[in-house]
Amino acid sequence: MFNLSAMSVTRRLGLLVASAILGMGLLSSFLLLSERAQLMKERQHAVRQTVEIAHSIVVHTHEEVRQGKMTDEEGRQHALSEIKIL
Repeated sequence: MFNLSAMSVTRRLGLLVASAILGMGLLSSFLLLSERAQLMKERQHAVRQTVEIAHSIVVHTHEEVRQGKMTDEEGRQHALSEIKIL
């Protein structure tokens, strides 16, 4: 393939530097893609938690309306105000 001993020192150093830069570029690309995937997972988890909390608020408020502790309109307003805080 390459006969390194036949190459000049300048060419060998240039090849070494070029291969190091290529390796660092590949490693950086891999790490950036990995970081992006991790950030997306964290974002999905946060959104899922927010949706579950909002669902719990609606279920709890619906149960209070069903028990007659508040009217339907009061329940809607209460649930909306609680969800807006999220």
